Amino acid sequence: MHKHQRELPSAEVCARIAIAAAGLGGNRHIGKLIQHYDTAVDVVAIAYDNDPYRDLPLEVAQRLRTLGRPAVVAAVLNATTQMDLQLLIPGDLGWPTQLDALGSAAPVLLWASGDAMLLADLPIALTGTARPDPWLRERVLDLATRIADDGWTLATTRRPGIDQLTRDAALAMNGHLVSLAPTATTARDEGEVVVSENPPMLPVVLGTALRVPILLAALGGKVLVAGAEHGSGALRTGIAAHALARPLGVIDESEVPARPDRLRDDFGAPVVQTLTQVERLV
Repeated sequence: MHKHQRELPSAEVCARIAIAAAGLGGNRHIGKLIQHYDTAVDVVAIAYDNDPYRDLPLEVAQRLRTLGRPAVVAAVLNATTQMDLQLLIPGDLGWPTQLDALGSAAPVLLWASGDAMLLADLPIALTGTARPDPWLRERVLDLATRIADDGWTLATTRRPGIDQLTRDAALAMNGHLVSLAPTATTARDEGEVVVSENPPMLPVVLGTALRVPILLAALGGKVLVAGAEHGSGALRTGIAAHALARPLGVIDESEVPARPDRLRDDFGAPVVQTLTQVERLV
């Protein structure tokens, strides 16, 4: 674990920071090369190889050279230290191996604040609509509270609505919480670990923001979705969970389910209303 960066960071860590700073975390061209060479250092070197950017598309190589410059890496390392963040790369103690299911689209590294060991707990991911109706709010608060009280770690994003209710329930029960953030930031609450694949102090690129729901699905041992509107992050989490074969359940938006629900209707995700039903999800 590369905590606080008080020691000189390795070339591998710096190479992965360069890739993340360029907004290329999860890029499949980058990921496949890292898998092939078993190191990010060689991948960055390829981006600087003028003849002929072998194995990397020209636009990817140019982006890495332009946005992953050594000065940017140094600034990111300084911000990481100032914010007391941890850097995790595959193989580190605390690296969540469940992310390996993403294959070449897995993050190249993570920034974490709080107890990074929570990431390996196979948390129950709970996400949903930003505009829940009163019935759905009550149902989610009750279920999230029971999950946290039963000792499970909850995982969610920092979006409003269902995700904020999940955070509130976990913290109110003094439970454990994994928060997926679009950019690295400091945890504010006891029992929470905040994790991001986007460096601190840098703008969030669209591709990175769109990956947050996918990372949430990959981190979760089980995934619950409460309201998944078309095009929403919650729907992306549910679709990713289905693709990754994660146990997936839905919490309906109203007391008498009437609206179509793609996760329920197309993917066969069962409706869950009780802790027992969550525990039986397979």
